[in-house]
Amino acid sequence: VVNGGGTGTRLNPSVSATIELNATYMLTDYIGIEGTAAITRHRFHSEDGTLAGLDEVFDGWFLPVTLTAQYRHDTGGPLTPYIGAGVNALFPVDFETTQQFREAVGSNQDDVDVPTSIGWVAQAGINYAVNDRFYVNLDGKIMSVSTDIQINDAPRATYDLRMTPIVIGFGIGYRF
Repeated sequence: VVNGGGTGTRLNPSVSATIELNATYMLTDYIGIEGTAAITRHRFHSEDGTLAGLDEVFDGWFLPVTLTAQYRHDTGGPLTPYIGAGVNALFPVDFETTQQFREAVGSNQDDVDVPTSIGWVAQAGINYAVNDRFYVNLDGKIMSVSTDIQINDAPRATYDLRMTPIVIGFGIGYRF
């Protein structure tokens, strides 16, 4: 949820689905380090306040990157559950206001400044070994996002972005 701008407005991001790339390096049989990256597009719409009724206020792309330390439990079978914790960085890419927003606030600027957010991430997942090399993975991550959004040339348009997104992943993996 995004709050602020002196407008009493709360903005909600859209749900996004994307392809994720991750790699895990196992330090021991039980401890691993995982890096994950993706790119997601989000549109923010207004719920209330002076911008109520706007379908889209601004939209843009995020590049979320996470690094987690994981503990994997050996069950002696094909299932390997794991938990992890670490850090995430959310890099904004190409954010701009919508024409509808610019008309509503009397602005001709479409630029939106969104600084990078650094926060925590926690995860839990499970791998299913199909054979010695291939596996299927299901995991969930929860992360913190905290940054300020500045909409250029719009009155009272600095918004405090605080989100705790939940990311569900499904994948096919290969062990080298």
